[in-house]
Order: sequence, then structure tokens, then C-alpha cells
Amino acid sequence: MGRLQHWVKKLPQVRDGDRLPLLGKEYPLQLTRQVTRPIFQDGAFCVPEQLAGRMRENISIIYWEYARKYFPERTARLAEQKALTVARVGVSRAMGRWGSCNSQGRIHFSYRLLLCPEFVVEHVIWHELAHLTELNHSRAFKELLASYSPRGEEAEQWLKQPPTIWFAYLE
Repeated sequence: MGRLQHWVKKLPQVRDGDRLPLLGKEYPLQLTRQVTRPIFQDGAFCVPEQLAGRMRENISIIYWEYARKYFPERTARLAEQKALTVARVGVSRAMGRWGSCNSQGRIHFSYRLLLCPEFVVEHVIWHELAHLTELNHSRAFKELLASYSPRGEEAEQWLKQPPTIWFAYLE
């Protein structure tokens, strides 16, 4: 679903206290001695102080681990609403696709999708779930997707906008 573009010339310098996007909200980055590994915890991106020199890598790890839990759980809940069967949900570091679904019912999502608002993420999940019934982009597929995703048009418009710099920041 949708192609991401390579367009960033300079990556941001991230510091303790900066706010990072996650599902349409922003959360603080905290360098702390309270954690031993990078983790999203208590509404914050927590990075061990001793790892501050590798901030990009550690922030990417947090998003990756969050995605590995979030996408299977959220996809299962939405699939259950429509009595759809998903063989497997995986996460990728794809820059070229938001998501994919194959004929065996395996769905994958780019972990960068977490940088989008939640209604956009949900639309992409519905898009891939609709492929379980229609493995194409036919009129029937579009009608099915519209019935699944009430904010679909708004989400599609959001996805056509240039992405934030954070899309390139993640490794």
C-alpha cells in the first residue's frame, strides 16, 4: 500500500526531552538509568543513558519492538470484527510499502507506519485485510475497503502528503 519516498537531506539531532510521534500523538524521549534496554514505557521513549551515543539506533529499536507487538494484536482485533482469518502478521523495515498481503494470508506492515495517526494506521490494516477477500485493487476491493474503513478517503489523503522527517530517521 503506497510507496514511500527518499527525500530527506539532513536527519534531526535527537536529544533528551524531545518529543517523538507514535500513532498520532507525541511522547517524550527520556535518557534514564531506570532501564537497561531501549523501550517504550509509561508513555515515554526510554533509552539507557549509557546508550545515548547511538540514539538513532535505539529509537529505531523502540519503534521496531512496539510494532512487533502492536500490529499482530491490532490486526487480529480488526480481523475478528469481520470474521477474517489471517495466517501471520509480520513487521518489516520497508521504505517502499506501508503494508502487504499475500495469497497465503500473510500480512506485513512497515514499522514506520507507527509514525502515522492511528486512523491512518487502521485504514492500512483494513486495506491489507480486504486483500484476504480481494487480492487485487478492483472495484470490488475498493467497495469492500470503503465498507471496512469509514475514514478511508481521509486516510488516503493523509498518506499522499510528504512524510515527516521521522520516516527517514528510523533505520
